[in-house]
Amino acid sequence: MKIPLEWCVLGVSTFGIAFILFAPFFTPSTPFTPRPVIEPVWSPTTQVKRLFTSKPVIIPAILDAAPNRLLIQVLGIDAPIEQVGLTMEGAMDTPQNPEDAAWFRDGILPGQIGTAAIDGHLDWIHGEPALFTHLSALHKGDYIQVRDENGHVTTFVVTSLHTYNKSESTMGVFSSNDGISHLNLITCEGTWNAKLQTYTDRLVVFSDRVH
Repeated sequence: MKIPLEWCVLGVSTFGIAFILFAPFFTPSTPFTPRPVIEPVWSPTTQVKRLFTSKPVIIPAILDAAPNRLLIQVLGIDAPIEQVGLTMEGAMDTPQNPEDAAWFRDGILPGQIGTAAIDGHLDWIHGEPALFTHLSALHKGDYIQVRDENGHVTTFVVTSLHTYNKSESTMGVFSSNDGISHLNLITCEGTWNAKLQTYTDRLVVFSDRVH
């Protein structure tokens, strides 16, 4: 299938898979519903109440099971993790539930050497808040934790945030070769494009495993 260039920026992973960071908001499995022209209930300038946190206790995790829970204490996030693959357009799919995160199951487990990716919705069909509405409130040094199906927890520390527009390369979002365990969280950002049914930008939170 030929992908319209205005939809996508590609990044190539170490698995040789081309990912589309700029894909339509609605996946092929989601029935199309015209989005009403309304202002979202959230705003990038909205003050987010960050919760007090201390450095979590780091227990070496046994990385042998799929992740099933995302924990970001400073944002009050404790959410299920769905498993997703690629859409028909070749994009990493998104969670079916607005309050869930989604792990790219064809990649690596969070905590393994390389880059694992988890995405989530910024808002929902009628502008309601979703899991990653306030993802941009994360700061360098904040902690992200992933619990797997066996109850093991892997901890990551935020290193940076970056907003990608369509002119930027996303090579570093889905791949790495530095021998470090990375976890990247992805959501939408920018302005809603009603014609393309997607946002103009993507926010990526980069984090590294804490040992």
